[in-house]
Amino acid sequence: MPQKVTLIGKKQARKGFRFLFEGETELCSGCSVKKVCEGNLKPGRLYEIVKISDRSFPCILHSEEAVVVEVNEPLIDAAIFSKTAISGALIKYEKHECDKWDCNHWNRCFPSGLTKGDRCKVDKVKGSLPCPLGVQLLLVSLQMQD
Repeated sequence: MPQKVTLIGKKQARKGFRFLFEGETELCSGCSVKKVCEGNLKPGRLYEIVKISDRSFPCILHSEEAVVVEVNEPLIDAAIFSKTAISGALIKYEKHECDKWDCNHWNRCFPSGLTKGDRCKVDKVKGSLPCPLGVQLLLVSLQMQD
């Protein structure tokens, strides 16, 4: 996936930092760099900083300088149905029904940055994941596909 340019608060501007872009905010409506900052990202997606530049701009949202960074959509570890967990496969992400909020694997079954119907490539199958409901799940690394 190609890298995208955006801006992030100076305190968060470190290589490997991940963030979930929640969408545009009214606070930024008059900003001169809004198109670069928010315009390159998709709401609900997880991003990881891969490069930090020396350029920065004043930012009302972060109450400090915002630094120009390059980001990509990182691999996301997720629990998926075993029938679709084939390395290299292109899948539509599905969530299963679950009411076990206290399950140790909740964050793998409902990972940040993925929504039902997202097109993903199974990058790596990592192994089985025990499910208290008896559902056959495998832990995989997924790469978003446009």
